[in-house]
Formats: sequence, structure tokens, C-alpha cells
Amino acid sequence: MKLKYITSLFFLLAVFACESDKEEESLQLFELSETALNFESAPGQQTFDVLGTTQEVSATVASEDTPWCTVELKKENNKVTGVVTVEENTKVKSRTALIEVNQGTQKRNLLVRQTQKYFTTVQKVQNLQALAGPGCVILNWEEPTEDNFGHVALNIKDSREEVLKSVSLEKGVITYQADGLLSTAGEYIFEIQSFDKENEPGEIATVRCRANKKVAFQFKDVPAHQYVGYYFKTSDEIFTTFLLGSNEFNEGEEITIGFEVDPSLVKEYNEANNTDLLLMPAEAYALQDYQFNGTQAYQSFQVIVNTSTLQDRKRYALPIKIASVSANAIEASGNLAFLIYHVDDLEGWYTVERLPKCGEPASSYPVGARRYIKRTGDYTWETGYLFSRYTSSTDATGAPVNQIQFIKIDPDTKKLHIQQGNYETSEDLNVFDPVKNELHIEYLYTAWAGWWTHERMFNRSVSK
Repeated sequence: MKLKYITSLFFLLAVFACESDKEEESLQLFELSETALNFESAPGQQTFDVLGTTQEVSATVASEDTPWCTVELKKENNKVTGVVTVEENTKVKSRTALIEVNQGTQKRNLLVRQTQKYFTTVQKVQNLQALAGPGCVILNWEEPTEDNFGHVALNIKDSREEVLKSVSLEKGVITYQADGLLSTAGEYIFEIQSFDKENEPGEIATVRCRANKKVAFQFKDVPAHQYVGYYFKTSDEIFTTFLLGSNEFNEGEEITIGFEVDPSLVKEYNEANNTDLLLMPAEAYALQDYQFNGTQAYQSFQVIVNTSTLQDRKRYALPIKIASVSANAIEASGNLAFLIYHVDDLEGWYTVERLPKCGEPASSYPVGARRYIKRTGDYTWETGYLFSRYTSSTDATGAPVNQIQFIKIDPDTKKLHIQQGNYETSEDLNVFDPVKNELHIEYLYTAWAGWWTHERMFNRSVSK
């Protein structure tokens, strides 16, 4: 009995050993003729052989995000061939995919490589279209699908092909509205040039379009700042003149335009600019409806401010908005005239010019130099002598006293007295012109016979 069991055991072991040898042999025979396939950037096909198959074989693309690569197995006369197909690589980077070939529990891998595309140009945008709107043209397009595309540059040209505007638009922007165009200007030319990721220029797409007429009223050429005299003024009224109209208009069409003052804009301006403007008192101005007569694009518009209620050394704002028009539209980007009035006779930045009587040489007066007149009291100002003070900022200090021109005004006689440092003055011929905002400095030193300071300060402004 014991011998019978031993014989059976040896038989089983022999069977298992035989099957193990067959499995090992099968493992050794199941191979692929290639371990990697290399493709150029163009679309293509390549094959590989599946060797040593003993049962059904399957093949799949196992890598993620590789739809560009497919595999198919073909069997003919007990020969299994794999066909790998790749689409064109339009990327600026090479790519890889992994194919798994399975037989039962056995698996073999095949690596597929495809090189990057080397671009010789940057494709132009596709389906460029232009839609005419009132005073504008809206552009739409499709971006190139090729991977080297980076961004576009848009040139807007008039009918004479002169560039009116250029703008760079990042990738992903596929629409643009060109505003401020005139129907009377004829066809505009819109050129969109593609650029690659290294900012190299590519192909250009072009479209032409004429804008529709837009009658929309707005302010134009509005002065941002005005100076109001206090002691030197010759009248209580100050006139601010600018333009009101539309880039295009209907001939002979009369339009009634109404206005409003928006006090909230003064608060917004002060917060944004760290200023302390006061709202212009309501009794200082009167706004009436304006009649646009349709004879020209822009007509003169005048605001009259009565300065008798304004305080010296204060700044006022008058924010006027177009509130209504009897026909057509209001141009949102130009419907505000934000007027600022500075009540101060002298303070501000000036260009300084040497006049003939001056005892200082012309070399002491650099061309285009700017000097600041600073308010120091109710009736006093001071400025730098020969550009030594207040030339870098409104608060510059440190110059010697003898390099400062001290300015005083007699509020009753309105006579100006100017003295350099401690040098006494024997004759004052100083004059301020409030209409031109010009100060003529002309005074003679007491101790220096015939030695005058004679100069003109003009071109007054808020900033240097």
C-alpha cells in the first residue's frame, strides 16, 4: 500500500513539473518583435509581431490621455501582427504612449514615441469676421489650433492704410470691439497677426469694415484745472469754455441737452487722489439746457462761475454730467466735465524766463526751467531765486535765505512787493496778470545801483 502511494506521488510531481515546464516555455516564447516604435511628427503606421502565442491575444493603449495612438491586432496563418497608428503631432513637444499586449495572465509592453513638430510659420487666425455697430466695429475670430500659437497683435488702419491703433491680445481672446470709429471715414482695415510662443511673427488675417453712424453727445477739450484770482481778480465772474457735441451728427437736427451736478463724484475724487476739494456752492453757477443746432460736430459750451462766494486758499470742484438728450444717445465715456477751480492768486508751477533788464546773466536761466511759488500766509508767498528753491517739489527746503524771493501783497492796493533774501528793494515794478496767469518780476536792489531782478514767470500749472 505504501509503495502505491509513493508511486502516485511521483506521478503527480511529474505531471506538475511537466506543466510548469510548459508554462515556463510559454512565458519564454510569448514576446514582441519590437520593444519601441518611433514616429516622426507626421501621421503614420508601423507594425510589430506577436511571437510565441499559445492562446488568444489582446492589445490596448494603456497610457492615459493618448487618444492620438491606436493599436489593432491582425491574425493570418497563425501569425499575429499588431498595427500601431498615430495622428499628426501638432505640439511643440514630443509625446509617448504605452501599448499593453496580453495573453492570459501574461503581459508585454510596447513604447510608442512621436517627435515634436518643427514649425516653419505661425498660422493666421481663422474665420475673421467684422460686424459694424454704431461708431464701432466688432471683430470675431478663431485661434489657430497648432501648438506654437502664442498671441495676436491687432492693427487698426484707416482707408489710407495709416495705423490708428495697435493692441496686443493674449491667447484666449477671440473678440475685440474697436470704438471711436466714424462712418464718414469709409472702410477701416483690421489686421490680426499671429505670433508664436517665442514672440516670432506669423501670418496675417485681414478684414475691412465700415462703422455705422453714431450720434452720441459728449464733452471735449475740458480744462482740468483753472485758477481763480482773489485779490488780483478784475471781475467776480470766471468763464470756462470747452466743447460739447458728437463725433457724428445729423445735419440740421436740433437736440436739447440737459445737465446735472453729481456731488458724489467730488467725494470719490478726493478719496482716490488724497485731495480736499470742496463742492462748488450751488449759488455760484447756473446750468441751463443747451441747444445743439446740428451745424457742426462740436459747439462751444461755457460755464460761468460767480467767484464772490468762494474763499481764498480753497479748491472747488464742479462735476457736470450730461443727464439727458432729446434725441440720439449720450457717450458714456465722455459725459462728465470735472472742473476744478483753485482760489489763489500766485501759487503754482511756472516756467521762468529772463527779461532784458535782469542783472543776472542768461546762463543763470536754463531753458524750460520750472519754479514753484508757494503760499506761506494770507498775504505772503515765496519762490526760489535762480531756481534754487521749490524746483524739485512743492515742499523742498534748505536753501539759504538770500536765495529766496519773498512775495507780499497789499490787499487794499493790490501792490506786489518782492525782495530777495535780506537785500532791500528800492523800487518795485512787479505786476501779476490774472487773465494770462503771468507774474512779471521787476525790482531794483537798494544797495546795488542799477542791478535789477527782471524775469517773467508764465505757463502756470498745477504740476511741474
